[in-house]
Amino acid sequence: MTENTGESAAKSKRIRLQLAMERAPLPVWAKYAATLMIQAVVAALLYWMTPIFPLGALPMPYILETMAIAYIFGAGPALLALTLNLFVLWYFFMTPEYGIDLSGDKYAWAKLMAFLLGSMLVVCATILMRKGQRRLAALARGLDSERAKLQAVFSNMAEGVLIFDPVGKLIDANPAALNMHGHKTFEDMRKTWEESEDIFKVSYLNGDPMPSSDWPIRRLLRGETFSDTEARLRRLDTGQEMVISYSGAPILDEAGKILLAALTSRDVTEQKQAEQRERVLEAHKLDFYRRTILAAPRGKLIVTEREEIAKIAGKPLATWDLRKPEGLRLVRQDAMQMAQSLGLASEDKYGFLACIGESTGNAFKHAGSGTASLHKMKDSLIFVVVDNGPGIEAISIPDVALTEGYTTTGTLGMGYKLMITSADRVYLATDSEGTTVAVELKLNRDEAALRV
Repeated sequence: MTENTGESAAKSKRIRLQLAMERAPLPVWAKYAATLMIQAVVAALLYWMTPIFPLGALPMPYILETMAIAYIFGAGPALLALTLNLFVLWYFFMTPEYGIDLSGDKYAWAKLMAFLLGSMLVVCATILMRKGQRRLAALARGLDSERAKLQAVFSNMAEGVLIFDPVGKLIDANPAALNMHGHKTFEDMRKTWEESEDIFKVSYLNGDPMPSSDWPIRRLLRGETFSDTEARLRRLDTGQEMVISYSGAPILDEAGKILLAALTSRDVTEQKQAEQRERVLEAHKLDFYRRTILAAPRGKLIVTEREEIAKIAGKPLATWDLRKPEGLRLVRQDAMQMAQSLGLASEDKYGFLACIGESTGNAFKHAGSGTASLHKMKDSLIFVVVDNGPGIEAISIPDVALTEGYTTTGTLGMGYKLMITSADRVYLATDSEGTTVAVELKLNRDEAALRV
């Protein structure tokens, strides 16, 4: 959307002149007065030229004059000019010497009518042409206005926009795209993108090199549509590094062939740096809480990862979907029957029921659904509940483990403290994608070892 400054200024000047003429048209009386003056000048000139060249006896001068008046002043003045031209032709020039002899030529009236009809057709055609040109001019002004608006939006967008032709040649880019990729001018950027494989080192966010076939522009030219594709770029010539989020869609013709390829870019470098700092801080915080919690409740609560819980639990003996509140009671009944058949001591029955009730209730209350499963280890049972809720904030984990009656929803109850008390070990994995809780109870143990 870049254009020559001189051409743009000249075009703007022409548009302003046309607008001024349309906003301040000539008064009607001035148009008719001008027509009379032009008619008098033309008639005098033709009459003066008659001895040299009898042009006034020919229809062409009158037709041309009438056409010019119709184009400049419109239909009314043109009809006046046509009438006066007929009078001038008849009175001054239709003589036996120069004009049409009506008495001696039986086709004289036909010739005169042909001249009249021809002049009227020329006038009508000229008026229609004038109106068409005005419509085209108005349409052109409207297009120029819309183009100027689009140019303003294009130039001031916060997101970068890059336009490519079907073979991948960069044909336009807005200032945001230039700044984002470390360029000062469009020509500099165009040249750099033609040599992109020698200028840019492109990788995935994890640092693995991104093959050129997966670069956003390559995918775009293959006809793919995508959004929020993130890439890490490093300019080999300047050392500048950035993380850019790309979205793109090809512009197709009716036959489905690519006309243009539009690629938008958003600089997310600072956002990714902030997220990395947050992850590091969260990891340090979580490690501190893990060490604190491991020491406080005698090691019974273990904060870990989902994968570690799945590895410890092994294959499930049974699985239940937690979708309806009335289904929670069925889960408790089935799990308890299976646990007793596997050797769960009767003294542990109520503690196991409490763990099942708390873990399944939390999943349904916080996430609306989840899954539960029962697993058997060598000498213990593990009951696992997984949900996709908002998770427990790291800062709340010490309260979950150590504060009796604490709950993340603000309602009173024994919660995790009850599970920690009833079970031999509780595993907890939680983040923004959900929570996994696993409670472990020993099988076939003496009553003296019921509580640690």
